[in-house]
Amino acid sequence: MKFTYLMKLQRIFLVKMEKYYKLLLTKLKGQQKEKLIASQISWTTYKDKEFELSGSIYYGDEMGKEKRIDAVSRQSQMFRQRTLELKTYCETITGQ
Repeated sequence: MKFTYLMKLQRIFLVKMEKYYKLLLTKLKGQQKEKLIASQISWTTYKDKEFELSGSIYYGDEMGKEKRIDAVSRQSQMFRQRTLELKTYCETITGQ
């Protein structure tokens, strides 16, 4: 149950992260927009590499369900953190 909950939570953060990213793309111009795009590309690369690493550590044959939950929890936290960063940028720009 906890595993399923964490997977749903991860998807929720992904949807929100994409929402804030797209909003920022419409609000930023010039170098700021370029930096946002570069930052998101770098974050995605980091996330992918981190998922590869955690997958190799937590999803090995000898690891149990609790370790898999730890991996998904960590991944969810990564999405949460990036979502909050983008949300803060949006609030700063829009004043909301």
